[in-house]
Amino acid sequence: MIPVEHYLAFGLVLFLIGAGGALLRRNPVVILMSIELMMVAVTINLIAFSRMWGAVNGQLFSIFIMADAAAQTALALGIVVACSARPRTADVAKSEPAEAIQGVSDRDQEQPVASIDEEADRYAERLQP
Repeated sequence: MIPVEHYLAFGLVLFLIGAGGALLRRNPVVILMSIELMMVAVTINLIAFSRMWGAVNGQLFSIFIMADAAAQTALALGIVVACSARPRTADVAKSEPAEAIQGVSDRDQEQPVASIDEEADRYAERLQP
């Protein structure tokens, strides 16, 4: 049978690795994984104490910690992904028709561009019955 001190030492090592990762890293995903590792270390210590004292309380708390950690991880990962997503901008070259990308079409080259007054006169003629 493995003594409780070994479980506690293992939990301490995991907790220190998680704390170091959470404090020294800048990547949000790595920080979340480090916090998850710290929660696993606490869970191991709770189960070790529960086994040592012969009570079920530590095991029940560990189940709640694991459920809470899963919910927190899912929520935090969703927030990180939403905040780090780049805004999508429309590309002008892709949204214009092919003839605008290639240059002026043949139709526009043959006819001169009408002045504003000529366009206004044509519009007024179309409006009259």
